Amino acid sequence: MPHRRHSGVDSSVSSRASLASIAHLPRLTETGELNRALPRVPLRVPQRNARRSLPPGGVSPGGGPVPYVSAGESPLASEPPTPTSLIPPPISPFTRTASEAGTGELHSVRGSVTQQKLADTEQEDEKEEWIDHRRRRCRFMILVGVFTAIVAALTIGLVIGLGKSNAKTDSQSSPDGSASAVFPAGAYSFETYLRENSTGCTSRASSWRCYPESGGTGSRAIFYWTVQAVGPRSYYVSGGTDEPFGPSFANLAATVLDADQPTERLTFAFAANKTVTPAEADATGGGGSRVARCTYAGTVLRATLWTRRRGGQPFRAPSRLSRNSPWPGDLEVVQYKNSTIGDPACVDKQGKGVADVQAAGGNCLCRYTSASLG
Repeated sequence: MPHRRHSGVDSSVSSRASLASIAHLPRLTETGELNRALPRVPLRVPQRNARRSLPPGGVSPGGGPVPYVSAGESPLASEPPTPTSLIPPPISPFTRTASEAGTGELHSVRGSVTQQKLADTEQEDEKEEWIDHRRRRCRFMILVGVFTAIVAALTIGLVIGLGKSNAKTDSQSSPDGSASAVFPAGAYSFETYLRENSTGCTSRASSWRCYPESGGTGSRAIFYWTVQAVGPRSYYVSGGTDEPFGPSFANLAATVLDADQPTERLTFAFAANKTVTPAEADATGGGGSRVARCTYAGTVLRATLWTRRRGGQPFRAPSRLSRNSPWPGDLEVVQYKNSTIGDPACVDKQGKGVADVQAAGGNCLCRYTSASLG
């Protein structure tokens, strides 16, 4: 018996020694790593970031507070640390960094809505910017158009105003040619002399006569015409009411030739019927002739008025003019009729046609010039 008791004591001591040695042996954790025995000094588990170490529920992985191991306690009395107490807690799948959180939020449903809102906001900003740019462009175009219209209106007004001013300066006269007229505008008397009388268009020479009928070649003839300025280098010519010869006329456009040259001149022409009383019809009893008068249709009157030349020499234009002042320059007036079948048309005193006068193969002409022209 004593031997057995001793054996039991030895067995108990041996068991304690085995347990003590087992307490200091490394242990194999569930993950296959060796877990060293904790030292006898008290250890404190380092604190981790709550957000990174705690699961969504906020409870530590061990399910309770971390045990505190005192140095005086026996390894047999304290519970050995569990393998999970030293294993770092798993990172929660819900824990993300700031950049990952932002990226995930953008890819989530809420992030999609946010992206859409941002895109819509950018589109609206771009649209407003485009509208503002178009408005500014429209305003600029309107301003340019208004400025162009103003400049065009001012230019047109200036041109018209200058034209009227020049016309007023050139004429400064009433239609009858008052003393305020500026040469060549005004009312003039044109003193001429008959230089040529041709009767080649008629079979009877007495049926064509030149003014003055009572005289021959070299006779003086005076015409009264009015020159009116209607614009820069634009003039009208009208016949006087006391015109001694030829048909009356009014507002015939005159053409300026060789402007600003020594040979500058005004010229105008018109066609009208010329009625002639034969010389024998003027005699007492008609001299046995049945012809009372002859008419030449389409007789042309052409006049040329030199404005810078007199007798082949230049002259200074008069500064002051009175009504019916003598024309200061050279002058030529021609009245002519080309041979035409049926002309002249002659009648007797009763107005009946007379076939005694026939058309000839030549031309009829009355040519007048100023004394200076010769």
